[in-house]
Amino acid sequence: MGAVRLESLQKFASVHDAFHNHFNKERHLNRASYRMARALNITPAKAQTLLFQYQLRNISEDDTDHEIMIAITTAKYQKDGDKLSFGVTSPLVKAALIAKMEEKGVFADISLSGNILRVDPGRFGALLTSLLSDS
Repeated sequence: MGAVRLESLQKFASVHDAFHNHFNKERHLNRASYRMARALNITPAKAQTLLFQYQLRNISEDDTDHEIMIAITTAKYQKDGDKLSFGVTSPLVKAALIAKMEEKGVFADISLSGNILRVDPGRFGALLTSLLSDS
């Protein structure tokens, strides 16, 4: 009887997490994206994609670098095993930061939600040093 309950609890937890994660993604959208989605009668995820594509075409590299520095300095960092975890909510900043990290040989694990990056602390420190010297 105990094994059946444990199996049921594990199944419930798995389904609950999947359900919660599916619907919780839209909560990470900022207010502007949500309003734009409502005004255009499209999903918030589609609005986020359109905003990202617009930003890729119209925001300069210097502005993107500035946004990366803001994201790095305002992020909340957390130790996650032997990795350092932090969140980046802007898809543009996340993509630019990942590209800069990969240029320096730092590869991040990306969470299921896509907003949390996990990196080796030593390699991330070297990346920060190079980013600060570049600016």
